[in-house]
Amino acid sequence: MKRKIKLIILLNLLFFLKGYSQYVFKIKVVDSIYKLPIELATVSFGSNRALTNLSGEVSFKTIKVKDLIKISYLGYVPFSKKISINNDTTLKIILQPREELLDEIKIVGKKAFLERKPDRTIYRISEKDKNANISEILRKMPFVVIANNKLVIKGKTNNQILKDGRESNVSTENLMSLNVNRIDSIEVITSPSAKYDGEYQSIVNIIFKKNDNFFGGDAYISLGTRNSNGGLILTKTSSSANSNIEISGGYDRLRSGSVNETTFYETMPYLLSQEIYTKTRTSSFSINYGTEFSLKKDQSVSFGANIDYNKYGIDNNYTSLISTTSQSQIIENLTTDKGANFGLNAAYQKRINKTNKFYFTNLLVRNNLDHYLNSTQPFHTDNETKKTEFTTRLDYEFRFLKKIKAEIGLKGLLRDYEFFPSYNNVIGPEIKFKQDILATYFSFSRNIKKIYVRVGSRLELTQNRYTDTLNNLLNFLPNILMVYNINKANDISISFRKTLNRPSFLLLNSFINKETPNAVSEGNPFLDNENLSALEVTYDLTFKKINISLSYNYEHGKELIASKTISDMFAIKKTFFGNFTESNANKLSYNFRASFLSDKLSLFSSGSFNFYSTFGMGFKNSGLVKTVNLGFEYNPIKKLSFELFGNYLDNPILLQSKYGNSIFMDFVTRYKHKKSSFKIQFTNPIINKIVEKNTNSTEYFLSNGNSYYFGRAISVGYTYSFGSTKDVANKTRKITNEDIKSTKKL
Repeated sequence: MKRKIKLIILLNLLFFLKGYSQYVFKIKVVDSIYKLPIELATVSFGSNRALTNLSGEVSFKTIKVKDLIKISYLGYVPFSKKISINNDTTLKIILQPREELLDEIKIVGKKAFLERKPDRTIYRISEKDKNANISEILRKMPFVVIANNKLVIKGKTNNQILKDGRESNVSTENLMSLNVNRIDSIEVITSPSAKYDGEYQSIVNIIFKKNDNFFGGDAYISLGTRNSNGGLILTKTSSSANSNIEISGGYDRLRSGSVNETTFYETMPYLLSQEIYTKTRTSSFSINYGTEFSLKKDQSVSFGANIDYNKYGIDNNYTSLISTTSQSQIIENLTTDKGANFGLNAAYQKRINKTNKFYFTNLLVRNNLDHYLNSTQPFHTDNETKKTEFTTRLDYEFRFLKKIKAEIGLKGLLRDYEFFPSYNNVIGPEIKFKQDILATYFSFSRNIKKIYVRVGSRLELTQNRYTDTLNNLLNFLPNILMVYNINKANDISISFRKTLNRPSFLLLNSFINKETPNAVSEGNPFLDNENLSALEVTYDLTFKKINISLSYNYEHGKELIASKTISDMFAIKKTFFGNFTESNANKLSYNFRASFLSDKLSLFSSGSFNFYSTFGMGFKNSGLVKTVNLGFEYNPIKKLSFELFGNYLDNPILLQSKYGNSIFMDFVTRYKHKKSSFKIQFTNPIINKIVEKNTNSTEYFLSNGNSYYFGRAISVGYTYSFGSTKDVANKTRKITNEDIKSTKKL
């Protein structure tokens, strides 16, 4: 009997201890649209209450076997559900935005790889994009045309490249070849707010992957008849840190030529005939490193560094015939550019509360460029250019009157240029030039039922200093955007924005630039910034799996920079610059995308037709500039994809003068097997030699001819992905708001 009593007491004690055992209950809260963690979400479990950290996570120690969990965050549907806990558990809970906020977003395609917001389009990188470069992704996005290694967005090429929303020193040329394997998504902002610099028409924002507890990467290589490249990407991430390093290199070669006849009308008319055959070789090497980690009290810090080296060489063989001498001469020119680029960046972010954020970012860039031109004639140049840029900015996001999202900020950009010219072994005077840009901005936005409104303004002061010359330029740049959501399938937007173009360093300096024996130019330190005002209307229609966008833009420019060229009897052309002209532009842009066969087949096309007119200095010039791309993507099975792409781009000079056009075709096949990805690419498979007719004329000379390049190429690429994610996958369960209505035990 005593034994039974002791056994009963022991069993009750074990049950009592088990009932009060502590379990670690971890919750991660993410957004259903972007799959990103939600910071400072309010989480309550029974009597416990806490806020999620920068990684969207919160942990509890509990002895409860079953209790109610509640999660809430401004702008999202609240979550509530009874949860049973009987061991250490991790729950991943997905919150959905409220319906009135979802009206801002249109999802095109079953897999939601393309998302539309009032001012931007977002493309999410998927497994089928392995071993691609960014140019292959961008050409699928609305209003974007990739042609002749140029990024054209709504007919404009002055676009800024950001990394994770921060300043970067990535050029458009470097962007085109950037590998996407460590990129999560790409944003194209076609209606930038006052937060962004006034000299850029559109913004491309690259958002990098942030995996949990991952270590691994990608090794890739591509070998081709024209270009080859390869690289290694290593990534290590956790809930509190994210580090990556990328090493890459490439080589490109191109053969081209031209035949030209130029008639000069200065004093005694004469004819110059030239035939040029060119070999171009480009090599590059880069190392990029970045790290980001979380601090206590909802703060994060990031650092980054990059080193880039580029070498660009041109072999030119001229055969020239001058009518006045009837003599033919052969000239061989070798031009070499060597450029080294070094960059450092740092950023600090603090989340003050649910709606307020503070950012502090810095970017330091140092460029060295050596330019060397040599010929059999007694003339050569050997110029060195050094450029240093330091950017610092402060941004603060907050809620104003609860429902208005507000942004304010300051930015400073300091530029130092040094130029060391040398002509025919005679070293010229050192040229030093400084440009300081100070800017401040504000922006307010709000959703009012079906209407999204954003109003802002930017004030920029540009200070140009050249020797004893100081020129201060002040620009006021208002910015307005309004989007009306007619219904879930239609919306219309109207925007007004003022922007500017700053003249380049070479145009602002008053030294004589002798690039070739028969061409010199002289800068003007008193040039003003070019001012542009644009009014735009855009209509967007999404019907089932078809998306059509149309945009009309009227732009007026004033104080535009123009050049005046004078040619003498020795064929020496002298060029001068000034703010001589104005312009009007009417632009029509379109985008079309459709999905068929259960999203296995996608058709896409974008283009712009821009009619410009320029007037001033007693002349008027006008012309139509066209950019068009067209392509399709076919995925017969999940592992295999085919893509055919082609484009057309006008190359105008002073609008009425034409330098032909660029026609490009690309056929890409990709196949993914486990951790390997294969790629075969045919460039211009139908035509090999692309010929461009060119015409250029002034009152002093007339030039006609043809230029051509051999564009056919084939390349084979391979990517191997490695690494693993350390996670308690067997204890992690995804919960959506649909589970609230379910009686199924979690």
